[in-house]
Amino acid sequence: GNAGRLAARPSWPLQAYAGVDAESNFSLLPRLIQWSPSRPFTAWSWPNSLLYGLPHAQGFAMLTAGSVRTKNTKNVLLKNVLDACVGLVAYYLFGYSFAYGPVNNKFLGHSNWALSDSTQEFHKFFFQWTFAATAATIVSGSVAERTSFYAYLGYAFFLSGFVYPVVSHWLWGGGWLSTLFTVGALDFAGDAIVHMVGGFAGLAGAVIVGPRIGRFDADGRVVPMPGHSATLATLGTFILWFGWYGFNPG
Repeated sequence: GNAGRLAARPSWPLQAYAGVDAESNFSLLPRLIQWSPSRPFTAWSWPNSLLYGLPHAQGFAMLTAGSVRTKNTKNVLLKNVLDACVGLVAYYLFGYSFAYGPVNNKFLGHSNWALSDSTQEFHKFFFQWTFAATAATIVSGSVAERTSFYAYLGYAFFLSGFVYPVVSHWLWGGGWLSTLFTVGALDFAGDAIVHMVGGFAGLAGAVIVGPRIGRFDADGRVVPMPGHSATLATLGTFILWFGWYGFNPG
């Protein structure tokens, strides 16, 4: 009966999706929710991932687009797309492995490349990717209007695939910060792991690229460069504010 078929189904979504389960009339998302061993956490993390991931993309895009001059709107919007797309590829191939590899390495993980292990919990990967994308997107505002497309492409890949994952492994992945002074550090929702990494990366980027052309006059006085749309910037702020309710409770 139905009970027997449910009991015979594999415990992990990857096995079912790969064809181990003969019944294929189920979509991927219900499988992820129904068959994960940690059902309560799975059912909680998927909505939080979506609640944060979507407002993150929309909110940051609107905020940065409204805060720059009209001629640079497409440039900053494309950078937000790169943070999501390129960052996802980098985090899938390397980042998640560096962040949540074996805990016996206190500096970085080194297994499960491209989610290649036989058992996976994809809800955890997706949720953690939203944090990596946040750290990357913070920098886009720090270097807005003065970085090349290709340079930003390389930065987004490197930070999402290595810099952020290594730091997150130090604390959330069982690294040296999690056992510091025998009591360990605690980062509830990414104050240090996410925002400090993004903030310092943004500071380094701003120092390297310097001010925008025309930001200062011949006497060194600041030349105002207001954003072209306060409406977009305000709407983006409110959307991000809403997204934090997925970021923090998750």
